[in-house]
Amino acid sequence: MIGMRHNDVRDNTHIAPTVLETYQDTWKSKAMFQDDGLLIDWFSPEFTAWAAASMNAWNPELAKVAYDTAYNRVMDMIMPTNKSTVAEASTTLISRAQIPQPMTKPILGYAAQMISELGDEATLDQYLRFIDKAYPPIWEQGGLFYPAIAQRNGRLPPMDAFTGNAAIPYGRLNVFQGQRRMYKNPWTEEHFSTYPFIDNVDLSSGVDFLRGSWDEDLAAMAITMCSYLGKNEM
Repeated sequence: MIGMRHNDVRDNTHIAPTVLETYQDTWKSKAMFQDDGLLIDWFSPEFTAWAAASMNAWNPELAKVAYDTAYNRVMDMIMPTNKSTVAEASTTLISRAQIPQPMTKPILGYAAQMISELGDEATLDQYLRFIDKAYPPIWEQGGLFYPAIAQRNGRLPPMDAFTGNAAIPYGRLNVFQGQRRMYKNPWTEEHFSTYPFIDNVDLSSGVDFLRGSWDEDLAAMAITMCSYLGKNEM
């Protein structure tokens, strides 16, 4: 649905509204939720977390219901209850002998995507600080990522490449209701024709962009870059 909506904007077509109407009718007619409030899935709450993050773009009411259920279930699996601080939560989790049910790899990443889309700043901040403590990230060639870690005797969910390289960074960069905002008000050709941009500079140039801001009132752009290779290749 998200792809069709953006294709409509790019190609000046109107395919997404027709498909969306049919899609929403199908969701209403089919029993897509289990008795426990999660979306139908064969294994764990991770599918509901992923679906809530993506579905918020075109069905925010249903996504909110899914989030309220999936958040509690996922947090019960990942972080212990009644722990007010990240340090307490991390210590308890790391020392826990067993978890209630097996966790498949992407659950940490799907949770980050879901919270960044449907949660709030305090919840996301707590979750990301917990991740940083339980899975210390490292820098390599200008990139901050979380190394893959196999599940250890059921004590921790595994850290996989998708979660460590993409999903958690996505959770840090996404703005709340980001998918919903892009779906409702996507940037059109007019937007890109009136905003300045930087071209021919990327990570292969040995630099990383730390900040980019355009002040329309001042007609001024502020950019901060740094070299991560110790040399200037621009």
